[in-house]
Amino acid sequence: MGEPLARAIVQRGHRVRVYSPYGQLLPGMAYLIRRLLENTANSSFLRQNQENRPIEALIAPPVMKAAQDELQRETGGFANAPDTDYADGAQRDAAMQALAQVKNSLGKTYLPLIAGEYVQTAVLVDSVNPSRSQEVVGKVGLISVEQAEQALQAAKTAFPAWAKTPASQRAGILRKAAALMETRRQELSAWICLEVGKILPQADAEVSEAIDFCRYYAEEMERLDRGYNYDIAGETNRYFYQPRGIAVVISPWNFPLAIATGMTVAALVAGNCTLLKPAETSSVIGAKLAEILVAAGIPPGVFQFVPGKGSQVGAYLVNHPDVHLIAFTGSREVGCRIYADAALVKPGQNT
Repeated sequence: MGEPLARAIVQRGHRVRVYSPYGQLLPGMAYLIRRLLENTANSSFLRQNQENRPIEALIAPPVMKAAQDELQRETGGFANAPDTDYADGAQRDAAMQALAQVKNSLGKTYLPLIAGEYVQTAVLVDSVNPSRSQEVVGKVGLISVEQAEQALQAAKTAFPAWAKTPASQRAGILRKAAALMETRRQELSAWICLEVGKILPQADAEVSEAIDFCRYYAEEMERLDRGYNYDIAGETNRYFYQPRGIAVVISPWNFPLAIATGMTVAALVAGNCTLLKPAETSSVIGAKLAEILVAAGIPPGVFQFVPGKGSQVGAYLVNHPDVHLIAFTGSREVGCRIYADAALVKPGQNT
């Protein structure tokens, strides 16, 4: 699909690596069709190039004003957190310094957070650097089924007060968490690099996304909290939102901070008490998220960090009758434009 371009680059004296997917036939055909659709889309650079458009038009930066105006109307002025510019030497130096500092902090023990307290566990497992299997990033305490039950009971106890906490106060905690992430950006990026093997720009972009989730869902919850009036002659109709109860978040290893943050803070800001069970191979990053949420002011029992075996603790949590919401990669909640919507009951009230 890109042979002429590859040949042109080689003729200019550059080395070229050809990317070619391989594997089973049917998934491969689906992948090919997706790429064909992308490359033949009206907005595609390749499509526009085939139409002999002027070079100045092809290389011009995209115009996003209309989309930005629409986003501002929807979110009240939300703006994405900018990624780190590693073309700046000072930023590169700061990143290298953070990597060195984090490497000096490897091997510590990270315990579950239940009812506001870090608790001891019978089982500790090593989280290792995937690029250096002998390098232990941290030792993680895995909870038992009994401790999972304790966490659920703590969430049930904390739920009534958290559900009645004003949405603006819950949103304020998320904004403080975002500010803490921004302050710890280089450190968090370093942890992501070391525990899951990402390169710095990818790790940094994930921190930006986590910050965006906190700020965006804070904005959205305040918007949703205003409710809607559907008054007609002779009737007063009020449409409002209320939390569901207890949420269990099962986050993946490949986006250990961004996805874990998105699903967790959406449930929290909507008034749900939330248990985070991260992937075993990225539990240290989950522990760092727990540190940030605690420092931001999340009350005991409202958020709990519960690393554990998926086949044991994960299965126990998702089948528990007291759990009202389960969010995991690929679930309906992840696909929603607004996580907070998926974490809320939306009754229409006629009074």
